[in-house]
Amino acid sequence: MFICPKKILMALLFMLLAAPVAFQAVRAVLGGWIATAEGLPKVGGLAVHAVVFMVLSTLIWRYVPFGASNFEDEEEFGGGRRRRRSRYEDEEAGAAPTVVDMPPGF
Repeated sequence: MFICPKKILMALLFMLLAAPVAFQAVRAVLGGWIATAEGLPKVGGLAVHAVVFMVLSTLIWRYVPFGASNFEDEEEFGGGRRRRRSRYEDEEAGAAPTVVDMPPGF
């Protein structure tokens, strides 16, 4: 089983955001509704940290380029922006898959 570097990065990000020190730091900025003084999260703190984790993990999966992907190269288009081209775009659409005969009663 291959462990992708992005998966390791996600685990590290989760450990960072789930640590009591992170809850204490956010509590110092946003107030006591985030966590207790010891760093135990409250419901509001869990919600805030979940949203932060979702946003950061989405950005990492979308914009951090490492590891294998379905995209072979990038093409330039429109004002110097780059578009990732899927390796599947080059394949021509073949014949429709054959339908397997089902036994009666299905």
